[in-house]
Amino acid sequence: FALLTAGCYRLYKHIRLNALQDALLYAGFAISFAVCAFTRSPFTDNLPAMAIFFLVVAGLSQSSTKKDVRGKHSLPTLVASYGLCIFALLPVYSNLRGESIMASAIEDATNNVDGEHLFSRLSTISEVRPWDSRNWIMMAAMYMHDGQYNYARTCFDQALLYHPYDMTALLGAIETEEQDPNGSAARLLLHLETAEKLMPYHETVMSLRLKILNPLRDSYKDAYQTLVKRGDGRARNYWVAYEFIEAQIAITKQRPDLARAALLSAAQFSDGNRAIIERAAKKEELSRQLLTQLTLEVFPRWPEIY
Repeated sequence: FALLTAGCYRLYKHIRLNALQDALLYAGFAISFAVCAFTRSPFTDNLPAMAIFFLVVAGLSQSSTKKDVRGKHSLPTLVASYGLCIFALLPVYSNLRGESIMASAIEDATNNVDGEHLFSRLSTISEVRPWDSRNWIMMAAMYMHDGQYNYARTCFDQALLYHPYDMTALLGAIETEEQDPNGSAARLLLHLETAEKLMPYHETVMSLRLKILNPLRDSYKDAYQTLVKRGDGRARNYWVAYEFIEAQIAITKQRPDLARAALLSAAQFSDGNRAIIERAAKKEELSRQLLTQLTLEVFPRWPEIY
């Protein structure tokens, strides 16, 4: 946003100083930007690219002066102006066609038109506008409904390829791994990690995290109790692992006080990492990232204890 703001300011400054000389350049810029914006080009979803574009256009305007409006700088200005227009107009047909097909697909879905016909429309959009994440998500939902998890997974991957932080696609990808009998736990955790970075306290994200943590916590507790009955000294490490999970659950529920208490309890049972755990517990802000780092420091092969 800062780079984009700087580019806008620099462009505005040059427009005020050299509006007449750079009329063609700015006309080309305005047309190309408007076309990109109104046709939902990937360019307008990319703030850094837009910012660089502003700065480049503003830099080109420096070559124009009042003394040589029609001189040696006229040709570069004309080339830049019309080049921007042509570059922006290239994807117009596919963009507008994709929007038209999408509107028809939504209308078909509303009118309960045959699913095969609807899917045909969506497939056409994926060819015309491969960067349209909405289309990939709709196709994935149809595959999910039919239990075709591999195809659904591919569609969600395509949506995330162009929009890595699309929450709808992330949650859909997670749901795919959950429902698929052959789903990948590693992929589920990877998508969940990304979703937590974006919206850590989203209800669905929190629910998924707890769904993963609760069984793991119970397994460590059962192992601890079994080893205690045997008089096995390794029981202490399993209790530390149990308390680490309790701390993560508390953070997920936004209860740092309970997380801190769990860490202090873990420190009492830790053989060689008591100081490290206590230092972490005393930090003013406890986060899941901090707990993950601490867990890997104490248990390098986590979730394996030994």
